[in-house]
Amino acid sequence: MNVSASYSKKISQPNYNTIDPNNSNAVNQFNTSNGNLNLKPIFYDNYELKFSALQFIQLGTNLTIAKDDNRFVFEAKESELVSNQSFQSFNKINTFSVFASFPIPLDYFFKGKEEFQKRMNTIDKMNYIFLNVNYVKSTIEDYPFPFENKAIINYNLQSQIILPWNITNTMSYFILPKGTWEIYQIEKPIQHFDISFNKDFMNKNLKIGLHCFDVFNANEVNALIVGKNLDTRFYQKPDTRTFRISLTYNFGNLKLEKESTDINTEKVKSGGGMLK
Repeated sequence: MNVSASYSKKISQPNYNTIDPNNSNAVNQFNTSNGNLNLKPIFYDNYELKFSALQFIQLGTNLTIAKDDNRFVFEAKESELVSNQSFQSFNKINTFSVFASFPIPLDYFFKGKEEFQKRMNTIDKMNYIFLNVNYVKSTIEDYPFPFENKAIINYNLQSQIILPWNITNTMSYFILPKGTWEIYQIEKPIQHFDISFNKDFMNKNLKIGLHCFDVFNANEVNALIVGKNLDTRFYQKPDTRTFRISLTYNFGNLKLEKESTDINTEKVKSGGGMLK
């Protein structure tokens, strides 16, 4: 069992598309889009306390303090019917989270204690479901929330099942329920389901995989964004269903990295431009 604490300080420049004043992704008689040249570098202070047991179970808490961080916003000039999509800096954004990760050892329940202990040192041969739970609450110093600021608890399930002929099946499901994500009110859960099949050949030097990401093409964003003189229902649905065939060959003695279909916050962020 281990207990660890960490602190880190980072700096980040705003992305080019958030600054470019000629950015015009959505322009018509009612909408305009541009970057913000006044955005500043972003400073992050990260604090984390984590407890881990048996190298598989984790429980921890994290606090990130971001100064001059920017977020995707809509706004409108008073008495005008034209909305503008841009980015706005916020003086301080505090994001507090509590997370827990633990496995459900299927082999222990279906194959018995002895077989489970044999596979403890060969995770590639083990059947399991891994559960991640994350509680997230953001507070913003200079943003008056026009709606109730509700924390979000998101969930991620990842499974590994060893099928006949030593085919490894991995599945991953992520869901972010309704609630407040930073300055956005999520009005419909964001979810994502991936599935993969992998098999090794030639003494594990050759690996062939079949993958489908976002199987049900369900990763979409439905949110309420409140900006200056404007309340906007934001909807974004890119085509996120992807099929892939992978072929990996190891020419040396290096151990092949285990292919993963984990879905984290970045995967969710890819579902909408506002989830930065």
